[in-house]
Amino acid sequence: MYRSEAINLISSRLGQRSGLDNQIKTEMLLAQTELERSPWLPWFLLAEDTNLTTVAEQRTVDVPSDFLMEYEDIPIYLTDTDGEEYQLTKDDYDALASDTYIEDSGRPTHYDLVGAKWYFFPEPDAAYSLRVFYYAAAQTLDQEEDLENAWLAYAPDLLIAKTGLAMARFLRDNAAIQLFAADLQKAEQRVLQLDTARKEAARAVFMGG
Repeated sequence: MYRSEAINLISSRLGQRSGLDNQIKTEMLLAQTELERSPWLPWFLLAEDTNLTTVAEQRTVDVPSDFLMEYEDIPIYLTDTDGEEYQLTKDDYDALASDTYIEDSGRPTHYDLVGAKWYFFPEPDAAYSLRVFYYAAAQTLDQEEDLENAWLAYAPDLLIAKTGLAMARFLRDNAAIQLFAADLQKAEQRVLQLDTARKEAARAVFMGG
């Protein structure tokens, strides 16, 4: 669904009100920001970056510009100078900094995320390629041209309901508030259930004896 279609649908559900397109667009931008700052993020925001590299004698690497959160199921992978790929272990910075890793340099084996930087231990002694899976912010909907971003492609009901609820509150329309609140709850459940189903699909099921 494109942005213009979502705006038209919200206007329709608000009683065919006119002159609200810019306000709806602004509320939609805020709704996306709030959704992407949630502690839970959906599958369709997952991204893979294979262009990151460490720098010799530098412990940190900046996260990508669209970074929201690490993917909980897959750690960082590092490729050494011989082309071998290794899985890194994430640990608390305090524990790593107080261990022997803080004094050594070499091929990193551990890391932690602090702010907008990854810290590697031991300190890299060369340029190592990294492969990182993470949740990335979707394209913002403030572009001049009409567009469809990840939220409107995979969860239009969620973004529309959240935006519509904000608009209904702005207009003090109690009937619309109830409508959009019910739609929001339903959409949240749908996206969460689908995300869980995707994670469990094709996984082996073991029955206890």
